[in-house]
Amino acid sequence: MICIPVAIVLAGAYYFLVQTTNDINMQDQQYLSEIAMQNAKIIQNTVQMQLDKIEAVANIIGQEEKLDTNRMITVLQSEQTRSAFKRMGYAALDGNAITTDAEQFSIADRDYFKKALSGLSSVSDRLVDKVDNGFINVYAVPLYHQGQVAGVVFATNETDLFTDLLNTATFGGEGFSYIVTKEGEPIVFTEHKNGLYEFSNLFDEIYGDKMGEEKVQAIKKNMEQNKNGVIEYSRGDVQRVGAYCRVGVNDWYVLSVVPTAVISQNTNRLIARNTKIVLFTSTAFMLLLVTVVIQNRKTKRHLEHVAYFDELTGFPNYNAFRERVQRVLIENPHKQFLFTKMDVQNFKLVNDRLGFDMGDRVLKNMAQALSEVASEPNELFARIMVDEFIIMFNNRGKAEMDHIRNRFRQRFTELMGPSFQYFVKFPTGRYVTDTGEDSIAEIFEKVNYAHRQAKLMTEQTGVTEFYFDDADKKKAVRETEIEDKMAAALENREFKVYL
Repeated sequence: MICIPVAIVLAGAYYFLVQTTNDINMQDQQYLSEIAMQNAKIIQNTVQMQLDKIEAVANIIGQEEKLDTNRMITVLQSEQTRSAFKRMGYAALDGNAITTDAEQFSIADRDYFKKALSGLSSVSDRLVDKVDNGFINVYAVPLYHQGQVAGVVFATNETDLFTDLLNTATFGGEGFSYIVTKEGEPIVFTEHKNGLYEFSNLFDEIYGDKMGEEKVQAIKKNMEQNKNGVIEYSRGDVQRVGAYCRVGVNDWYVLSVVPTAVISQNTNRLIARNTKIVLFTSTAFMLLLVTVVIQNRKTKRHLEHVAYFDELTGFPNYNAFRERVQRVLIENPHKQFLFTKMDVQNFKLVNDRLGFDMGDRVLKNMAQALSEVASEPNELFARIMVDEFIIMFNNRGKAEMDHIRNRFRQRFTELMGPSFQYFVKFPTGRYVTDTGEDSIAEIFEKVNYAHRQAKLMTEQTGVTEFYFDDADKKKAVRETEIEDKMAAALENREFKVYL
């Protein structure tokens, strides 16, 4: 009779051991999958952050009245120093490129160049550097000028940057990761002692025999359907398990790998311990998940800060300004607003004569002074590019705006201090909206026109302010009509030259 309860206990114990083993193996695979997903997110965020930086620079260059190669290279050199790219460069429509380290070559054959010309920002797969033959990844964005793609702005980083990002110790230092394409071609190798430092195709390496062809096809099919998964393979005498996860960049996948023996040791150790140890392990696992979530939120907040705050001044940037202006205009259809655009006359001379640090100080103090005078509800400002600022005031009337201008000037002078002897002029264009006017494009076009006129007046007469009125509107419309007809007129040979 005792055999029956003993058999039940033994059977229950065996079932418990089997289920515990299976559960722990599943947990380990899930953990490995989450590591792969986290690595994929890190790579995706890094790529997007780099593209955001380059797009911001391309936007600054594209808003120049005229594209000048020397000016573009100067701007790119400044960003390269700030962002630690290997090099940055500009390529014309024919693919001829010039870089911040004075190299010149053609990138017309590169896929990233072709994508950028079609309006797509992208990062390349692993490429051989045309300059020093090292492995690089190239970030490329279209350069828009006057509404058209006028070239490509690009930047390069050594592929080792991604290797470093994936070089986080997991499973007691036994885990490692690769990045490959859906076809198994390498993007990023691992420097781990147990990994493959170089290979031409990862699937051929880990499933080199005929028996593995079916597994390879199953993995490729999963990847073609943008699915994630887990694989098991052996290399030499070592069994390994890996989790692959889609990165969200090109057709890249992260494959995070750990020896099966490491997982087995972990499993046996957990089975041997009592319930309290299991509970403690589960708690630690949950804490790790919480840490991952917290880190993801921090990364998201950082990305939002990069997207909506000016890196130099610390105040909301042009993207945030546009979104908030649109919301304010829609919410206040019966109010009028005064839009102001201003810059520093001959700002390049400030940088050339006083240095870039002083130039940055001028811009920071301009932003601080503007934050103090644009202080009423719904009043906003942002730095558009280099030394240009745009502000939305409530329509307080010309007399009050003259007072605000003087307050701004006085506050800027105080912030610069008595040691700053350089007299700065601020050409300022202003436009008062009509009631119910909510087209940002039209408003910005008018205030830009007023700002251009203010810059001309500052140079010619010393008067620094210009208000856009109905006469200017007719003139601007007329200029737009003429510009719209110029292309056809050139094609039809309707221009005449008088000497």
